[in-house]
Amino acid sequence: MGVSVNTTATQISVSVDDQKISASVAGGIGPQGPASTAAAGVSSLNALTGTLTIQAGANVTVSTGTAGLTISAPSGGASTWDDISGKPSLVYSVAGRTGTVTLTTADIGGYTAPAVLSVAGRTGAVTLTTADVGGYEAPPVTSVAGRTGAVTISTSDVTGFAAAAASAAPVQSVAGRTGAVTLTTSDIGGYVAPPVSSVAGATGTVTFTAVGLATSVSGSAVTLDATPVSATPAVISADQNNYAPGAGDILRISSSSTNTLNITGFGTATTSKHVLLVNVSTHTSSSISLKHQNASSEAAQRVVVPWAGDAVLTPNGGAVVVIRDATDSRWRVV
Repeated sequence: MGVSVNTTATQISVSVDDQKISASVAGGIGPQGPASTAAAGVSSLNALTGTLTIQAGANVTVSTGTAGLTISAPSGGASTWDDISGKPSLVYSVAGRTGTVTLTTADIGGYTAPAVLSVAGRTGAVTLTTADVGGYEAPPVTSVAGRTGAVTISTSDVTGFAAAAASAAPVQSVAGRTGAVTLTTSDIGGYVAPPVSSVAGATGTVTFTAVGLATSVSGSAVTLDATPVSATPAVISADQNNYAPGAGDILRISSSSTNTLNITGFGTATTSKHVLLVNVSTHTSSSISLKHQNASSEAAQRVVVPWAGDAVLTPNGGAVVVIRDATDSRWRVV
């Protein structure tokens, strides 16, 4: 490979031959050449002007002599030299500076600073704590029953809950039992069984048919007469005390009033010892009420109702059975 620069009377030749680079000067080189050839020196070399200096480097030998200027290649051979022909220009400065350059954001054209430069006075990857939040106040409760997060409370989490609940509950036990309690008559203090436990062999709410009324009582069993006597007393229009409707096993009583009329007792001489009372009034407001232990009748004529309230006979067939209790001298609704 050879490079030559020619002027009118001056020639510099650079050639690569075997393992050496040789440079020969045929005339002066600018102001550094011989005085006699200064005017004919090279005005520029590869667009560079001034003094041409060829300096030895590592493993490079530069020598001069009558034969010219000789530059010896490194020991590795001519192949270790870089051929820069056709290669791009090198970088001579960065942001107007040479040497070891450290760039800042000011060296970057069009650079825009981020909206946030620091967090809590710190930059980089910042992890915040409550101390970094101005005016932060810790919550009044940080845990519930020793737990955090979504906490579901149970009675075991409340100290003294069982005792507090027991004292606050209006009823803590029924008949000495807790939980779902089903009462029987034995759980009711002072309970007295009714004098008649069944009617015609049936218990509960008994509906009578044409087989009639009781004509005898043995213990708590009631025997019905197959051919009862039915009677229809006079219509009543006012409350009745010591009511004497007449004899009969089935008494078809009625009222002419549009208000409820009261019967407070029955006369013993005019009624059977066991009687079915049926309200045959047709007016929807003509109810007849048997009053419990009402003092408007004589003591021996009064009525005892099991629920200690009124036994109401509604119009159009409301009925009750009344028996004579000779022991207590009362009429009892059964």
